[in-house]
Amino acid sequence: MQGLKNFVIEFHDPQTNYADPPKDPSNELSHFEWGLRKFCFEKNQVISIALGDRELWFSLDPDICMLLEDGFPKKIASLKQGDRVELDFPESWVTIALIPEGDRLTCTVYEDALSQTQGERFELDRDRTVQTLTDFLDRLLAIAVREGYISEREKQDFTIADDGQRSPTDT
Repeated sequence: MQGLKNFVIEFHDPQTNYADPPKDPSNELSHFEWGLRKFCFEKNQVISIALGDRELWFSLDPDICMLLEDGFPKKIASLKQGDRVELDFPESWVTIALIPEGDRLTCTVYEDALSQTQGERFELDRDRTVQTLTDFLDRLLAIAVREGYISEREKQDFTIADDGQRSPTDT
């Protein structure tokens, strides 16, 4: 591990989605959950996460959608409070483990999500990383609101993760 690395998340070009569109035949999903799934599928695009010189590539559907459904705002809040978190991208076989150590984070990227015995390590600034994750979430949800997939209220409820209230994806 060498010095602090940059942590950057960027939106890229739209991506063709070859999967079947999301379905909810039993009407079990909330308006928010359904809207989020439809948004990620219909507005699918490439998302990159840069760790220093290393870039990881994901797509809204299914990678980021699954991250959101896995309680992403709560993970950001936990990281902010000094807890270890893992950002899992099972469709891409990648896990990003973030371990706070004072004002820094040890970030380990595991390319084979089933085997977490070795991975590439990076040292990140904790506050900057938390802010980058928060900004990414805010931008993503703002687009979903602007495009009419979810409401502003649903966005606000979802991002309130650390006050003990249920988010729209808690069922």
